[in-house]
Parts: sequence; structure tokens; C-alpha cells
Amino acid sequence: MDAQEDGPIPYNFEPVVNRDRRAEPEAEPGEQAVVGLGQQDDENRLRDIGWCSCGLCVSMPTVKECTCCKEIANCRRELGESNCITELIDFHNVCLNRTVLKTAIVLVRYAKGLSDPDDDYDNKAYRYTAYRSFTAWIHGALGKRQRKVIPACAVSAIRNTYPSEDGIYEGFHEAQGEVDDALLL
Repeated sequence: MDAQEDGPIPYNFEPVVNRDRRAEPEAEPGEQAVVGLGQQDDENRLRDIGWCSCGLCVSMPTVKECTCCKEIANCRRELGESNCITELIDFHNVCLNRTVLKTAIVLVRYAKGLSDPDDDYDNKAYRYTAYRSFTAWIHGALGKRQRKVIPACAVSAIRNTYPSEDGIYEGFHEAQGEVDDALLL
């Protein structure tokens, strides 16, 4: 007897994520990978911003974060004729618009079953939501504990719009285990 004759098939009606929809293609000839260039190139990335092709990146504290939007295939697809991802109206709408970000915060908190006691979120909540919104816009749904580096130009624009009171920022972290994202908002 096969599984169809025995009854329902578990997870048969779960949505399937098409991983190829937003998958980044293999590097094109002459295109450099961001991480693993070699120690000398890594040190150069930290010393100057010669790696930036859009002209709007800023120096970041780690090699991995020293990434230009033009080095990310999914960003290049969105760019069209624009020089930088931060110049697109979609970037402003998705990542910088306070009303859009506040709506995203409320929806995440609601989906997690958390009450919404505070109508006035701080800049840290808006920054965090802007980073997540950028990733969803550019890469699609990644799933739990799947992270992608956000280009330095985008990070800079988000930080300039929603600055930290003390000027200290977290930066990129690899996924380290279960984190309840809604509690961070």
C-alpha cells in the first residue's frame, strides 16, 4: 500500500518556498567574492573604501560588512539604471518610511501574540525593522536563522535616518540560535 491509500500525507498542504526565485547566481567572470579574498585584500577592505562601486558606502568594522550594493547580485537586479540601491524609491518606501516600518513592527508583534502597548517605538526598533525589510525586499523570505549582509550604503542610509542615541551600533551577526525577533521590537 502506498502513502496515498493510507490517509493524509503529512505537510502535504504546506506552502513550498521556491529557493531559486531569489537565489544569487554564480559569480560572473571578473566578479570578486566579498569574503575570502585573502588576508591582504581583507585588510585593504578595512583600510579604505576602494571596494565601493556606488560611491555611497561607508567604512564598516568587519570585512564581511564592507560590501557594496553592486557586489550583491539581487541588489544589481533591482538597480536598473540607478547607481546605488539607496537611490531607489523602493528603498525609501521599504526601509526608511516610518509609517511602513511601524506597520511592520505592529504586524510582527501581532503575529507573535504580543500586545502592542507602545505606539512610540525607538530608533533601534525602526533600524532593526528596516534591516529586516531590506533583506526581505532584496532576498525574499530566508527562513529562521538565515542571514545576509546588508550593503554598507544601505546600512549607512538606515543609520542616518534612525540614529542610535549613543552612536554605538551592533553590526552584522551570524545566526547564533533561537531569537524571538518580536521581543527585539
